[in-house]
Amino acid sequence: MELNENDNNDQNLNINQELEKNKSIFVSGIPYLTSEIDLKKIFEECGKIKSMKLPKYQDTGRNIGYAHILFFKNKDAEKVRVIIILYRLFKVIFYIFIVFNFFTKITVFI
Repeated sequence: MELNENDNNDQNLNINQELEKNKSIFVSGIPYLTSEIDLKKIFEECGKIKSMKLPKYQDTGRNIGYAHILFFKNKDAEKVRVIIILYRLFKVIFYIFIVFNFFTKITVFI
C-alpha cells in the first residue's frame, strides 16, 4: 500500500479539526440583547478566545441566541464545560430541595 502526499494532508487535516473541535464550545440560551463584547468578557474569565461567532438576525441585528466560541487552549474550553456541568447539577439539587420542602409542609386533614 502506498501513501501519497494527499493522504497525509487529509490525515493532518482530520487531526487538526479534532484538536480545534476540543477547543470549541457551543452556548445556547443567550439573551437576545447580549452583545459580542458582553459575551467575550464573560468567557475570557476561562481563557483567551481565538474566535467567536454570534449569529444575528438580518432584520433586527439582535443575536439569535447561541454562539460558537473557540479558545486557544483545550483546557480553557474544558473549564467552561465543567462550569456548565456544575451549574446544571446545582440546578437539579436546588429543584429537589424546593420539591422536598413543598411536600414536607403539606398536611393532610382526614
